Amino acid sequence: MHELSVCTGLVELLEEQAEVQGFNRVKALWVEIGQLSCIEPEALCFSFESAARDSVAEGAALNIEQAPGQAECLECRASFEALERYAQCPECGSFRLNILGGEELRIKELEVI
Repeated sequence: MHELSVCTGLVELLEEQAEVQGFNRVKALWVEIGQLSCIEPEALCFSFESAARDSVAEGAALNIEQAPGQAECLECRASFEALERYAQCPECGSFRLNILGGEELRIKELEVI
């Protein structure tokens, strides 16, 4: 379960920013997870609770938004929403794709005190 290591890194980032920006506690955070990122939202929520223990993020609400996968066909140049990494182009049937979006994990917003 790589979600635990992702959450550990996320909490470390929050700890660093608490020092830099002078806040004491994270009440809530909103993260965006790309549909093609191979991160399971349920596993991320479970892991975050463990990783946040004894940190500035302990007890914080984790809100997850999913970003759709976006791809461009390298054969016909069609752009489309990709539901999986090895999707097929709906226009020409090619599997040669350039992934344009949906692999990210980013913090979008923090509520701190």
